[in-house]
Amino acid sequence: MTPTGFGCAPFVVLAGVLAAVLGCAGPTLASPEEFERAESKLLSPFVETQTLAATTFEITMTANFFQNHFSHRPTSHTQTHTRTPMQADGAVTHTYKDAVPGVTPMLFKLGNTDLVIVNSLIVHVLGGTNELTLVAQGTDVTLHRGNDKQVLGNVEIRDGSFRRNR
Repeated sequence: MTPTGFGCAPFVVLAGVLAAVLGCAGPTLASPEEFERAESKLLSPFVETQTLAATTFEITMTANFFQNHFSHRPTSHTQTHTRTPMQADGAVTHTYKDAVPGVTPMLFKLGNTDLVIVNSLIVHVLGGTNELTLVAQGTDVTLHRGNDKQVLGNVEIRDGSFRRNR
């Protein structure tokens, strides 16, 4: 009896896997210049050296912003960080909370902007082939630029600009 081997079966399976992966690749990526312009527009509210203080803050962003423009500086043992398991498309949610809110604010940085959060920050990092995204919303937000302080209240930051929510 002669072994028949696998024949061309592995190549058929490999071709099917490649077709499935490439089929999920989404729309054609923009040129590097277009990508940089779009990223700069979305990041523009966070380019200045300033501080946004808030009771709560929630950010939805694509992974490029999380990896290149976001950081956390732990300031107290009462602060916790939990992370959801990574989804199939790479999406993950980070939740930062302070068990004793108001005693030691949590410190983050997005672009050149310091975020000072009293109660909680939720960061949704999108995975897969999502459109470039950076959207934030906060409660009881105050903007500090140098010696200037501006009470914004509840705000949303979308498409590169601040919007007050009533």
